[in-house]
Amino acid sequence: MCLECLKLRGVLKAGNRMNVGTNHGDAHAFKLDTLLKLVDVKGADGKTTLLHFVVQEIIRTEGARLSGASQNPDDAKCRKLGLQVVSGLSSKLTSVKKSTAMDSDVLSSDVSKVSRGLANISEVVRLIET
Repeated sequence: MCLECLKLRGVLKAGNRMNVGTNHGDAHAFKLDTLLKLVDVKGADGKTTLLHFVVQEIIRTEGARLSGASQNPDDAKCRKLGLQVVSGLSSKLTSVKKSTAMDSDVLSSDVSKVSRGLANISEVVRLIET
C-alpha cells in the first residue's frame, strides 16, 4: 500500500475513534471533502486542529522511518525528512482527486465486465486443457 494511502487510512482511523458508539464510528471510507473539515476539529487549546495533528504525525513518523532513528524521532534531521514527505503529498494525491470524479456505477459496471471476461477466459482455458 502506498504511503499516501496509509496516511488517509490514519485519518479514517482517527475519525472512527472519535466517533466510537455512533453510527459513524465504523466507517470504511470518507469523502475527500471530509479532509477539509479536519481544520474544524480543535484540540483542548482551541488552536491546534486535527489537521495540525495529522501533519505533525506524518512529519514525525516518516522522518523517523527515513532517517532510521528509533531513539529520538523528534530531532532536526527527522523533522527535515518528514517535512520533505509532507511537501510532496499534494503532487502525489492528484490520482486520488482524479478517482473522485469517477462514477461509482460506471466503475461497478466495468468491474463486472472484467469479471465476466475473466470467467470466460477461465472457461476457454479449461476447455483447451481437456
